[in-house]
Amino acid sequence: MIEEKFEKIYDFEFCKNLLEQTRNNWKKMRFEIKQSIFGISQEYNLAYLIKMSFETYLKKLKKSQIMVKLDEQNITFINRMNLMKKKVAIRIPYENYDTSYDFLNEVNQLVSSDGAVALFANNIPYSLEYGVVIETLNNFEEINKLAEKYSYQLDYSFGITELAEGMQHQQYNVADIGQFMTLEDIKLRVSTVVLFDSKTGLENKGVGFRRPQKKKVFISYSHKNKEKVSGIVSQLQAFGLNVWWDQQDIDFGDSIMESIQEGVNDSDLWLVFLSSATLDSVNAREELKTFYNRVISSRGPYPKNGSSFVWIR
Repeated sequence: MIEEKFEKIYDFEFCKNLLEQTRNNWKKMRFEIKQSIFGISQEYNLAYLIKMSFETYLKKLKKSQIMVKLDEQNITFINRMNLMKKKVAIRIPYENYDTSYDFLNEVNQLVSSDGAVALFANNIPYSLEYGVVIETLNNFEEINKLAEKYSYQLDYSFGITELAEGMQHQQYNVADIGQFMTLEDIKLRVSTVVLFDSKTGLENKGVGFRRPQKKKVFISYSHKNKEKVSGIVSQLQAFGLNVWWDQQDIDFGDSIMESIQEGVNDSDLWLVFLSSATLDSVNAREELKTFYNRVISSRGPYPKNGSSFVWIR
């Protein structure tokens, strides 16, 4: 019985009628045919023969602009040559793919019935990618706004053609999201293209992402004492202390006051170098004010493990 069904793939008239019926006399821009019509299910080698046969028939019917794609159960046909369709790729952080289900579901409902929704993932460890390529006649602006709402990146330099090129080099796993798929169907589709756990999935398994770091010492001083303080800081670092001081932690173009404030908030201990020059240094005086205000006030953070004062002459 299975052999009889499979032999239908060699019947041009049968396949032609099947294409025309499924595509509604070639009016649809995207449609699917169940592999089970030919008596196969999840047998990739046989499915690939069917794909090749349909590509041959489409050329014979002068429909070579239609791309044939496979998934576990369906043969999907997508028209890539409709110039009226608007196209965009939406890139989603790979590590957060498990938070994209609702977005994909909403997008799929906005894409026109003759559009395309191609989910993709690059599972190569050094260049992980995840996202979806959209082609649609309707609701394009709404789709873009939805992507911005989820803080996903719009990419107009990447589309179906580039995706197909990458597939030839084994870069991408691809799965089409069918027009009437449910949220649960979409979750299953995502699982077919991604290879690694999401960040949340790894955290649930006990994997940590926060890099352990030594406690930090904030250095407060006047620049007139820079030479003396620099030598002391070098010695502190040589003995393994994690030091914050402006000479290494404020880059060119950074806001000095914002950087100092950030250093104060991130530090566990203050080391204050005092001298007569401290009174002449605006930044040093502001640091001292901040320090005393935070020690005295119960509001906000202050150095967790105390402070030390060093007099310099």
